[in-house]
Amino acid sequence: KIKRVPVSVITKFKLWRQGKSSTRGRLQVSAKVGLFYSTSTGNTEAAAEWIQEKFAKHGDIAAPVDICEANVSDMQAFDSLIVGAPTWNTGADEGRSGTAWDDVLDELGALNLKGKKVAIFGCGDSVAYGDYFCDAIEELHAAFEPSGAELIGKTDPAGYDFSDSKSLVDGKFLGLPLDDDNEEDKTETRVENWCVQLVSEGMM
Repeated sequence: KIKRVPVSVITKFKLWRQGKSSTRGRLQVSAKVGLFYSTSTGNTEAAAEWIQEKFAKHGDIAAPVDICEANVSDMQAFDSLIVGAPTWNTGADEGRSGTAWDDVLDELGALNLKGKKVAIFGCGDSVAYGDYFCDAIEELHAAFEPSGAELIGKTDPAGYDFSDSKSLVDGKFLGLPLDDDNEEDKTETRVENWCVQLVSEGMM
């Protein structure tokens, strides 16, 4: 037996999609720090919301924006950027996030971000995918390097339980790894401490 979806539901869905797509290219820039993310399960979006809340105590930060709802060039309008991605394509050399970031990686390096600071956070699963923990952080880091941005926000791996990560370079993570699947109780404190660190590194 086929269950028919009420017309009203379909109409609402279409209107929702129109509303989502209509935001692309019309990003309102008023804050100094832009906050961009992409997500599959909602963990990275939740992390971005934590970051907005905690960073707002120290500086002027915009509401989180899913990168699929913005033009990459919008990033140039901010003084600094915080960006985040999950790691879904575990073990991959390219396209590690499995999100909209994978489609715009080449565009990030073409941006003119000279004199701007960029910090990266990522979400991963240190138990089920401990050999590839938050690998997408390193991929975003490498993508932004040609833009001339100053990449900040490296963190100490102490306190994390994982096997390996491409994002661990010279004894430091290239950003902030978060694991809401296994260490959700640590997320708020990690985000709060990281935001304080970003301010100390000149992000305002």
